[in-house]
Amino acid sequence: MNMNLPALLSEVNLPGLIGGSIMSVASTYVGLRLGIRKAIKEKSADMLYQMIDTDNPNFPPLELAKCKNIIDIAKLAQTYRKFSEDKKIEFSFEWFDRFFDAASMVSDDEMKIIWAKILSDEADDKGKYSFRFIESMKLLSQSEAKIFAKLSRLVLTEPDGNLYVYAPSDSQLEIYESYGINDFDFLLMEECGLINMGVTQNHDIELDVDSCNGFYNGDLFVRFYSETLSDEMVFKFESYPLTRFGQQVYHLIEDTSCKEFVLKLANNIRISLEEDLIVAVHPILEFQETEVTVDTDIDLLEKNEPQTGLTNRSIL
Repeated sequence: MNMNLPALLSEVNLPGLIGGSIMSVASTYVGLRLGIRKAIKEKSADMLYQMIDTDNPNFPPLELAKCKNIIDIAKLAQTYRKFSEDKKIEFSFEWFDRFFDAASMVSDDEMKIIWAKILSDEADDKGKYSFRFIESMKLLSQSEAKIFAKLSRLVLTEPDGNLYVYAPSDSQLEIYESYGINDFDFLLMEECGLINMGVTQNHDIELDVDSCNGFYNGDLFVRFYSETLSDEMVFKFESYPLTRFGQQVYHLIEDTSCKEFVLKLANNIRISLEEDLIVAVHPILEFQETEVTVDTDIDLLEKNEPQTGLTNRSIL
């Protein structure tokens, strides 16, 4: 097949790949890559599939396999779109080219889902993912991604959206190990640029009995307070914050909560503290931007008697 690339490139606007759907944009890109003029004109993935197969002598089999993989990811990405189908989509040509280079060799279904979400988010919000993010994702192996997926279930969040991993003591490390995360995994996640262990984050949680201060995971809020200690007293701990890259990957993962882990960690903290400092675990009733509403009548950790006057308290 005659691949007259200069002539083909003159038929599209290289600064941006524009189409009515993710599939049409992907078909245009693959048509350009393979030099198939009809695919560029028709923007049809179905037609493109009919025109290329791994036995086609006009193209290297590996290149065809990579192109088919991208079409599959684009098809999956279309299902994750947040905006209406009639909104025109535009990708930077350079961005899509880097995306193809990073995602086209992915074979694991779970990794395909992550790459599909990246493509979908970029379609809805152009520029959301930088070239640096794409390159970092490219370097992330399937096994490393699976470890981070396990760790993401154990990530804690503060009402302001701050994401981190509770820096464990020896006894708390045993809890992490029971969920498949060990010392080596922490170091590996730092090496991947997903968490920061070199500069730990210090936390000082006020113990005001009339407030709800602490962190949460999923729909459980861990609250720290005291009925006898001075309001100036605080609960101190350290954490490994998620990096910007880590936060972006975290939001692409579907399962990011673990009720049992929250209860085990909260109980471990409670046992290690003096009696005047109370640790409670309350169900979250509602999320509203940076505000969380919890039911302080229910303490899942101790199943205490209702604490009159604190029900449905909001945490800013």
